[in-house]
Amino acid sequence: MAILFGFQPFTSSVSMPSAVRVPLLLLCTFLTIVFSFKKKKVFYFLLIGGVAFIAFTYVWLRSSPQSLSDIIYVIVLIIFTFCLYNFLKRAPKLFWFICMFWLLFILFVSVFSIASFVAFNFHLAPYKETIIGPYDYYYNPIFGYIHLKAFETTSWGRSCYFMLEPSYLAFFLTTNYFFIDSFPVNPAMKFASKLIVFAGAMSTVSTGAWVVFGLMFGISIGYWLISRVIRNRKVTNMIILGFIIVLLIGIFSIPKEEMINMLGTSSLSDRESRMGESLLVLAGSDIPHILFGNSPAYMEKVFGHAESDQFFKLIVEEGIFITLIVVAFVIYCTKFNFKYMMAVLIFLNSVVLMWTPLFCVNIVLCRILTEPKKLINYKSM
Repeated sequence: MAILFGFQPFTSSVSMPSAVRVPLLLLCTFLTIVFSFKKKKVFYFLLIGGVAFIAFTYVWLRSSPQSLSDIIYVIVLIIFTFCLYNFLKRAPKLFWFICMFWLLFILFVSVFSIASFVAFNFHLAPYKETIIGPYDYYYNPIFGYIHLKAFETTSWGRSCYFMLEPSYLAFFLTTNYFFIDSFPVNPAMKFASKLIVFAGAMSTVSTGAWVVFGLMFGISIGYWLISRVIRNRKVTNMIILGFIIVLLIGIFSIPKEEMINMLGTSSLSDRESRMGESLLVLAGSDIPHILFGNSPAYMEKVFGHAESDQFFKLIVEEGIFITLIVVAFVIYCTKFNFKYMMAVLIFLNSVVLMWTPLFCVNIVLCRILTEPKKLINYKSM
């Protein structure tokens, strides 16, 4: 729990000193290595990965000598994630405990996000204006943070819980709405849980959440209708893929001003500007930098702010080689819950959360929970 709250996207990562959270992450990583080291694939991963990490560190430091701490963080998080996966597979009781905690945590965050949205927008609780980084928030010690979103004629408070941005909370709740399908709970509890999480995601008033839910629900309905007419699964999948492409083209063809009027103020212009900076970096990069990247946190060091698209950030900073490996690992961990996988991949186009313990633990739990040949005898709650 301390690892989750010690790093982004939680606001506590700002106040918790590096002297506390970094050793904590190193300790947990060391423990996962110790308890999974007997596995041959862990040994080979550490052996081959160690050589690769040294090589990448050398290349990255040449591009950005001031990024050493960020490089170490990324490498440690990669090791932690891989070893955690192998460790939890060997510790079914611990894994079951973490799964139950995760489900309760999702519901807890959802309930407080809903309560915060209602309390602020209907003036039921006091909130104090405060600044975190470049953002202006309203804060209540019980309900967390609120960020205002302006529409054409009014404004609404967006729930952040204790996260740095409403989009981070929206990502966590929206993707986990689909992850709940993987939990071995009875249908009634699953339905009630998803209802609460959906309401929590809506309390963020996030454009990203609207887009993801709209796409996922549209795909589900379309697939159900088409499959009733066309019995061929491959043809149905091709039609759905074509529908997604046409829909995305339609969304991107809408004038930006009209989209802002419909959905309220958003960071769309800022995201486009940051994406342009990433494209400029890529356009000026040679083949080695395109393949191996410029180093973690390169965009922050050069431009003073990060890229908002996770995939662009990966390509610019870690290179195509690591990008392909990381995306393949995310798909590997989530492929048995297709809706969760799609929600994650779609939402990562607008939030940067991949290099966080919260994201890494989430996908590891998804992989173990949905593996066809489970090593754990689950009990229905």
